[in-house]
Amino acid sequence: MGGVPTVRTTCPSCDTVLIDAGALTVRRRPDATQSECSFVCPDCVQTVVQPVSDKMVPVLIGAGCLVEDWGVSDARSLHPSGGGITEAEIQDFVASLDNDDWFGELLS
Repeated sequence: MGGVPTVRTTCPSCDTVLIDAGALTVRRRPDATQSECSFVCPDCVQTVVQPVSDKMVPVLIGAGCLVEDWGVSDARSLHPSGGGITEAEIQDFVASLDNDDWFGELLS
């Protein structure tokens, strides 16, 4: 229990394969066209790219697949959550709480 999640997918050469969720990348398109996923087949070592329905994107992300938002140059787009915040951003936020007017600054 608690092992690495696996994803069942298909390779055009090998048919059904199981891969670790972290070895699959979901590419989300900002223009609302269909997203896709890519992975290297564990059997034939071929790079496979295939379409992914909008309903499957959150499922794959929840399983731990990497996310790449097309058109986003920030390296954080590869974070499994699809972005996330950096340690520096957390530290800046915590430091801002020491300010007596932190709530006013949030509103401005």
